[in-house]
Amino acid sequence: MVILIQPTIPFFEGNGYDTWSVKMMTLFISEDLWELVDKGYVEEEIPRDAIRDVRKNDAKALFFIQQAISESIFPQISKATKSKEAWDTLQTKYQSTSLVAAQDGDGSQTDIPVMDDSVYEAAAKGDIEVLRKIPESEFHAQLSPKHNTILHIASEFGNIECVNWILDLPSSSSLLQRPNLNEDTPLHLAAREGHLMVVEALINAAREPTLDIETGPGPHKVMLRMKNKRKDTALHEAVRYRNYWVVMLLIKEDPDFIYGANDSGITPLYMAVEGGFTAEVKLIIENSSTPSYNGLMGRNALHAAVICNNKEMTKMILEWKPDLTKEVDKNGWSPLHHAAERGDLEIVKLLLEKSEKSVAYLRSKEGKKTALHIASFHHHTKIVEEILSHSPGCREQVDDEGNNVFHFAMMKQVDHDFKPSKYFDKEWLKARGLVNEKNAQGNTPIHLLSLNQILDFWFVYKLKVVDKKAYNNEDLTAYDIILRAKEDISGKKVRLPYNFSYMFIGKC
Repeated sequence: MVILIQPTIPFFEGNGYDTWSVKMMTLFISEDLWELVDKGYVEEEIPRDAIRDVRKNDAKALFFIQQAISESIFPQISKATKSKEAWDTLQTKYQSTSLVAAQDGDGSQTDIPVMDDSVYEAAAKGDIEVLRKIPESEFHAQLSPKHNTILHIASEFGNIECVNWILDLPSSSSLLQRPNLNEDTPLHLAAREGHLMVVEALINAAREPTLDIETGPGPHKVMLRMKNKRKDTALHEAVRYRNYWVVMLLIKEDPDFIYGANDSGITPLYMAVEGGFTAEVKLIIENSSTPSYNGLMGRNALHAAVICNNKEMTKMILEWKPDLTKEVDKNGWSPLHHAAERGDLEIVKLLLEKSEKSVAYLRSKEGKKTALHIASFHHHTKIVEEILSHSPGCREQVDDEGNNVFHFAMMKQVDHDFKPSKYFDKEWLKARGLVNEKNAQGNTPIHLLSLNQILDFWFVYKLKVVDKKAYNNEDLTAYDIILRAKEDISGKKVRLPYNFSYMFIGKC
C-alpha cells in the first residue's frame, strides 16, 4: 500500500518574502507546476486535447498560492485567475522591497545602498574579518549592480573558506537559491568558473533539510535544476567551459534528471559534442540515465558529431543510441545527409553500419534530396558507391525536380578532377535508364553536361549507353544547347572551354 504524503505549504504573512518564495518554488517544482507559475500559458497555443489538464494544473498552483498567504494579503491576489498572475503580483509587491531594504527593529524599512566596494572586495578575496562586521540581517540586502549577493561573489571567485563561513550562517539557506538579475544562482557562477570545492559545498549545504518539502526532489536537486535567463542549468555552464570535474560532480548528484535545452535549443550533451569535448561526452553518456541530446535547428548530438567530422564521438554516440541516424533536423537532413556533404568516407561507413536501410531513402524538406543526391552533387564518388552498396534501391529516387544521381553529378562546375563518366564503373549505375532519364524540364544528364559546360569526352563517347539525340521540353538536344551557348543574346561570340564543342562533333 502506497501512502501519499501531502506537502507542507510554506506560509507568508508579509515578511521574509525571499525565503518564502524559494520554498514555494521548490514546492511547485516538486509538483511539476513551476513552468506554469513562472511562464504562464496562452490557451490558443495549447492543443485542444491538452487544455483541460493545463487548466487543472494551473488551478492547483493558484490554490497553493492562495493557501500560502495570510488573510490580510489575500485581497491583493483575489482577482487573479491564473497562478502566474497571482505570483507576479506578490513578487512585484514584496520582492522589490526586500531587494533594497533591511528590516529595522521597529518594523520600519531602511534603504540599503549598493554593496560597498570594500564588502565586494572582501567577498571576492575571502576576507572574512571584513564580512563579520556586516549584520547578518543585511546579507540579503547587500547587492552588487547585478544583484549578486555576497555568496554569489565568494562563489564566483572560488573562495571556499569564505563560502563555508557564509553557509554556516543561520540565514544562509535562502541565499543558496537566490538568483541575480541574470537569474544565476551561486551554483551557476561556481560551475561556470570551475570551482569544484565551492560547487560541492553549495550542494552539501542545500542537502540539509532546511526547506519543508516532503515530496519530490530534495532541495539540493532543486538547486541543480534551476535555470537562469538563458535557461542554462549549472551543468550547462560547467560543460560550456569544459570544467570536467564539476560536470562529473553535478551528474553524480542528479543522474536521473533529463537536462533539457536552454533558450538556444542546446542541451549539455549537444554542447559537449559541438565543442569537441570527448571526455565530457563520454561522462554524460555513461553516467546519466536518460540525457537529452537536442541542439540547434532540430539537430541531435549525432548531427553535431558528424558536422564536426569527429569520428571518435560519432562512433561513441552510435554505440550509445544508433536510432539517432533516423532523426532529421528542421531541414529534413539526417546525419547521413551532413556526412555526404562533408565527404568523410569513414564517417559515412560508420553511419551506414548502424543505420537501417531506410535511412538512405530519407529526403530533405527543401528539394527532396537524399544523401546520395548530395554526395553526387559534391562529386564524392566513394560515398556514392558506399551508399548504393548499402541501399541500392535509392538509386531510383529523384528530387522534386525529377533529378536523379546522374543529374546531380552534372550540376557542379569548376571541379576538373571529377568526370561523370566514372559512374559507369559503379555496379548500381551501369543501367541506361538512369543516365537517360529526364527531369521536369525534360533534360537528361547529358543536357546538364552541356548546360554547365563540363568536359568529359568519355561520357559523350559512350554511344551505346548515352542517348545524345534526346530532346528536352524546348526540343533541344545536348548539342543544340552547345550551339546556342556559342553566342549570347546580343550576337557576340562566347568563348567556351577549350575543345568543349568538339566532344560532340561526329557524335550528334
